[in-house]
Amino acid sequence: MNDGPLPTAFYTAGELAALFDIPRQTLLYYDRIKLLVPEYISENNYRHYSIRQYLTLEIILNLRKLGVPVKQIRRYLEERGEKNFRELLEARRRDCDELIARAQRDKELIEAVALKLQKTEERTLGVIALRREEEQPLYITDITAVSSPKERVTAYARHNNSKQRFKTEATGWLIDSVQYLKRRSLTAKAYYTVVREESGGPVPNGSRPAGLYLTVSLRGTFTGQGEALALKLRDFIRTHELTVCGDVYVLPLKDHWLTLSPAEYAVEVSLPVRLKEQ
Repeated sequence: MNDGPLPTAFYTAGELAALFDIPRQTLLYYDRIKLLVPEYISENNYRHYSIRQYLTLEIILNLRKLGVPVKQIRRYLEERGEKNFRELLEARRRDCDELIARAQRDKELIEAVALKLQKTEERTLGVIALRREEEQPLYITDITAVSSPKERVTAYARHNNSKQRFKTEATGWLIDSVQYLKRRSLTAKAYYTVVREESGGPVPNGSRPAGLYLTVSLRGTFTGQGEALALKLRDFIRTHELTVCGDVYVLPLKDHWLTLSPAEYAVEVSLPVRLKEQ
């Protein structure tokens, strides 16, 4: 606390705050962190700021408007100069460039997800079709040794625990085609996720080969529809003289992200095949 009469060229905390149209609590905060300590504290414990501190506060508030961190502002106030000011602005410009680039990446991811949703809405459900597909890089997690529901959820969580910013690709599962078509098992042998280079996902450790695929989209869960679908696929394969040449790929199209009702879920089931004469 300062003793003696109060100089006239001082502002109270309320007066100084009013000049900049800021809350008085802002000044109390800057005092607490020692960024702008009142030059004079009266006997009644009122804080008073000098004209010089008015000028310092002008710098602080304007740099904060540019998003400059308090730590950098403190350093600049201690080492004021044209060179340091230019360096401060350049550092903030680089930060802005990074923010813009990150926002652009996020915008592209949002557009990709929105396009995927639109394509899902346009799908015809329940129709078995033959499609030629390009090779797709996959990230695969084997779960053949996993048995309990809790262990499966744990494996699923670990599979999805990548450092990508947003989950743009659904996680599907692989099923042994021989066991499935004989209606002996709907149990997954592995989880898989398509890896897009632009999404920053995990490193691929497998792939879905290019080739001919038997594909159908269904309303509801695979658990509820899977056995009936196996019969239809078996008949289609026999009728069109196809040979199965790989695992079944089951991919959610609509799940807990989009609805609370499993009856409104949708899945895509794909099965690699080839013509018998090939």
